Amino acid sequence: TTMASLSFGRIRAASVSSLADDSPSGSPFRLLTLNSTVCLPPAYIGRSMQGFEELLNARLLRYDPRLGGVPLTYSDIKIKGNAGRVFNELPELIYEVSMKCLVFATPSGMRMKGTINEVTAGHITLLVCGAFQVSIAKDQINERYTFDVSSTAWKSSSNSAETIKIGVEVWFKVLKVHDKAGAWFIEGSMIDDNLGVAQSPI
Repeated sequence: TTMASLSFGRIRAASVSSLADDSPSGSPFRLLTLNSTVCLPPAYIGRSMQGFEELLNARLLRYDPRLGGVPLTYSDIKIKGNAGRVFNELPELIYEVSMKCLVFATPSGMRMKGTINEVTAGHITLLVCGAFQVSIAKDQINERYTFDVSSTAWKSSSNSAETIKIGVEVWFKVLKVHDKAGAWFIEGSMIDDNLGVAQSPI
């Protein structure tokens, strides 16, 4: 069976302010305009838009290094030239397509806030925007915090009210994104003194 495929060409960033005027600078949400080459099998003759949508939907919420993040939605799909092309004896129909893509992108060094959902002596995990997983190893937690076995929490030596436990929001810094067989997560750090329990915006 001939499978559909897609390769991204030039990627041009567009302003995200048109989607959310109240988004702070440094927002992880980026609206991209993609110019792409899409190959569809002959079965999609007469219904190319359905083929594009099926192909793109299968890529949602999967980390794509070409985009620098995770595609969340596609929109405004347009075929250039209004028709596909065939090369030599190849059965696929080749289209040049442009589209908008909303991407969740977290470059190294970005400061973010997340909510703790797991605490152990070896690491903590949290969710950003209620959906994206972050893992912070114990050697990336500021030394002012020590793990308390009795309460299963990391407690601050400088402020007794500052405790890293489930449900607490913390500030962290992105180190890198790991992508393993389609399962991806953000590796974070809270080593810097101005990172940790979110008591006030940084």
